[in-house]
Amino acid sequence: MRCFTPALALVASVALSACAVVGTGDYGVEERTVDDFDRIQVQHDVTVVLEVDPYQASRASVDLTITGDDNLLRYVETHVVDRTLHVQTDAVLWSDLELRVTGRVAYLDAGLTLDGSRLYASGIDGADFTIQSKDASRAMLSGNVHLLDILAQDVARVDTLDLRARDVWVDVRDAADVALCATQVVSGHVDAAADVSVHCHPDTIDLNRGVDIAY
Repeated sequence: MRCFTPALALVASVALSACAVVGTGDYGVEERTVDDFDRIQVQHDVTVVLEVDPYQASRASVDLTITGDDNLLRYVETHVVDRTLHVQTDAVLWSDLELRVTGRVAYLDAGLTLDGSRLYASGIDGADFTIQSKDASRAMLSGNVHLLDILAQDVARVDTLDLRARDVWVDVRDAADVALCATQVVSGHVDAAADVSVHCHPDTIDLNRGVDIAY
C-alpha cells in the first residue's frame, strides 16, 4: 500500500482517496468460476471482454480469466447476484497494466458500465438488449437484436455499429457519444451537447432534439 498527497495525485491525474495499491508491473493470470449470468455491471476502470456462445447453455457456471498486475488480481471482485455479474475493485488501484476479465456466456441481454470501465461483448443475439453507460465509461457491442435500448450520459461512449438492430431507442445526455446501426426505427432523446451517429439506413428517425443527427 502506498500513500500519496493530494498534490501528487493531481499531478498524476489519478483519482485517489488517500492510499492506493500500486501494481508491481508483473503480469498475472487468475482463473475463476462464477454462477451463470445474463446481465453484467462493470465499474472502477476494469475492462470486461465477453463472448456470447449459445453452446455454453448446458453449463450452470461461467469460467472467467482475470489478467493484470499479479498483486492486483485479488482486488477484482466478480460475483453474481440475481443473474447479474458484478465486476469491480474493492480498493483504489494504480497500475500501468490493464485489469481485464474475459469469459464466455450463453446469453446476454443487458449491460451497465460505470466509473471509466469498458465492456466489449460479441455474439449478442436475442429479442432485445439494453446498454447503460455512465461516468466516462465505454461499451462496444456486436451481434443482432430486434430492439436495442441505449442510455448514455456523463461523457460515456457507446459503439453498437456492429450490433445490428431493427429498432433502437436512445437517451443520450451530457456530451455522451453513441454510434448505432438500425434498419427500421430510431427514436428517443438526445441532448444538444451529445453526439449520435446513425448507420444502416433506418426507415424512420424520430429523435427529440434541435440539431441534426449524423448518418
